Amino acid sequence: YQRRVHGGNHSRDGAPHLRSLIADVVRRNPVKYNEAVLGKSTEEYCQWITNRDTWGGAIELAIFSEHFLTQIACLDIQTSRVLIFGEDAGYSCRVYLLYDGIHYDPMSYQLCDGAPEETDVCVFAPEDAVVEESGLSLMRELHRRREFTNTTTFTIRCVQCQQGLVGQKEAQAHAKETGHINFVQY
Repeated sequence: YQRRVHGGNHSRDGAPHLRSLIADVVRRNPVKYNEAVLGKSTEEYCQWITNRDTWGGAIELAIFSEHFLTQIACLDIQTSRVLIFGEDAGYSCRVYLLYDGIHYDPMSYQLCDGAPEETDVCVFAPEDAVVEESGLSLMRELHRRREFTNTTTFTIRCVQCQQGLVGQKEAQAHAKETGHINFVQY
């Protein structure tokens, strides 16, 4: 089993459509996706998630699971926890995502050495214990090699004003105060 950063569709052309799908589901379900769940008003959230420079998380994975009728197993490299969206829904397919604290990368199976990436297998049966154990093994190995980002303690710099910041909270406060949204890790 190989970890490929962009398994499946290599293009981000579908991202605007997926962002719109999330916003539509949230707008149609204001009781389920209320301000307490979203952390902001429905309209603020919908504007936020449709912005190409922002990324989602658990809320969006839950919506994708339901929309695509697919279990989504999120393997958190830092904590070694597994969260499976749609696990009790009876879906017959499962995809695995490796979460490094910032990005979600799909786990894929390379059919043979040298095979083109577009032939990778990314959708599996939920009951496939071999695939599940391969994913857990990969997660443990990446954890052992510390291939994750702790968003509480990482150091970043604002690209616009060069101010150094520690953690996601400082970055969010800086963005709110200044309107700056471009950061790099250092």
